[in-house]
Amino acid sequence: MADAWLAHSAYIDATGEPIQKWLMERLDPNPGGTYLDLGAGPGSTSIAIAEKTGSSGKVITSDLVPEMVEAARGRIQSAGFTNVDYQVIDAQKIELPDGSVDGATFRFGLMLVPDAALACREVLRVLRPGGKFAIATWAGPDRNPWVSIIGLALTQHGKSPGGNPFEPGGLFSLSQPEVVRDLLEASGFIEVKTDTVATEMPASDFDEYWSRQLDLAAPLKAVFSSLSDEEAAAVKQSGRDMAASFIGADGRANFPAEAVCGFGVKP
Repeated sequence: MADAWLAHSAYIDATGEPIQKWLMERLDPNPGGTYLDLGAGPGSTSIAIAEKTGSSGKVITSDLVPEMVEAARGRIQSAGFTNVDYQVIDAQKIELPDGSVDGATFRFGLMLVPDAALACREVLRVLRPGGKFAIATWAGPDRNPWVSIIGLALTQHGKSPGGNPFEPGGLFSLSQPEVVRDLLEASGFIEVKTDTVATEMPASDFDEYWSRQLDLAAPLKAVFSSLSDEEAAAVKQSGRDMAASFIGADGRANFPAEAVCGFGVKP
């Protein structure tokens, strides 16, 4: 899905701006510092950090998927940043030395890690004392109809979108602030803070919303690829019906969205 995420990167940046602001205010990158961006996707957070650290600093842009790392590399280099290193990293086994980074971010990726507690302990290990960790995960499906509607429409037609989204590694596995707080504190972080941050997911019409979400969600796209044209059309119509309250008289769509953000410091 790397090409699709790159193609939609401007939209991802715009809709994620309030969340990015929260993360960056807590991370507060210092010029000359070294920072790790886990699950970096198309590199949005890496760019924000690179702007703050300057040429004397370093950002390690990473993702589990090599193609996503290369997509981020192309985008970041095109933007003119030279203070960025690119690595394929499994958050459950971060191949960096102990105490080697000043801060780390994990924007909309930690909830997808099978063992989120292990990933947090790995982040704690590679942070220097006083190092900061800022994360964002998605709140529950009731707070994010833009992502839940397609899954509900599939389920309505007897098609499973795959897996339990509330189990470890699922999209909503870290959807409650208290769960995020407990996770960070149990992993050894101090000064833990959590918050919810609202944003919006607009689209010119329902069709644009639908196609974009399928572009960006690999599991959903895989399910749709197995449907007949008639089945796909029926599921989409159900989705359209569910989305009716988010469609204006002019046909434009605007879905509410909410993130759960967390922050902690290494003692």
